[in-house]
Amino acid sequence: MDISQFWIFAGAVILINLVPGPDMLFTVAYSLKRGARAGFFAAIGIGTGGLVHASLSAVGITAILASSPYAFDVLRIGGAIYLIWLGINTIRQSGTLQSEKGKIDESSWRIFRKGFVTNVLNPKVALFFLAFLPQFIDPATGDPTLQIMMLGGFFSLAETVIIGTFGIFLGFSKQKLTSRIGNSPWINRISGSIFVLLGARLFFMEKN
Repeated sequence: MDISQFWIFAGAVILINLVPGPDMLFTVAYSLKRGARAGFFAAIGIGTGGLVHASLSAVGITAILASSPYAFDVLRIGGAIYLIWLGINTIRQSGTLQSEKGKIDESSWRIFRKGFVTNVLNPKVALFFLAFLPQFIDPATGDPTLQIMMLGGFFSLAETVIIGTFGIFLGFSKQKLTSRIGNSPWINRISGSIFVLLGARLFFMEKN
């Protein structure tokens, strides 16, 4: 890929990640639920999940997913159940008293893992990488597999930075808000509802 093509790719990546989507909403939900740290690690988990999709695209496994309705549905339903489960658990915590907050705090690793699993179990992300990345590959300039890995890595890094920055900002805003109104249960209810809506959206999502 020449430098002009790369800048076109970079611009497209930035615009794509600035548009609110499932990954952005997941980060928003965790930022509202746990604050800036949670939003940051959720974004890193999502970005790392993107590296998995880039790797699968590079070796051609995603092409199998694209041609197999069964494989697509397994991932889709599994991801939907996971998100809805997260949402229900979050809503159930809405009545937790502030004095009990320490009992339900999640480690950074656990938040990272949830962001990672949510991204990996979304078959639409796999199909997007399969359709998007090859458009910017030039076999004459190097190994196509390596190029896909590099472009996928850039995409994942850009996504992490963009949604992570948004999550941190929203997380700090949430902390200022809760310092004024206390540990209001509506914050967990909103976060949980976002998870449930994302799960429902993924459950009813069609392949094409």
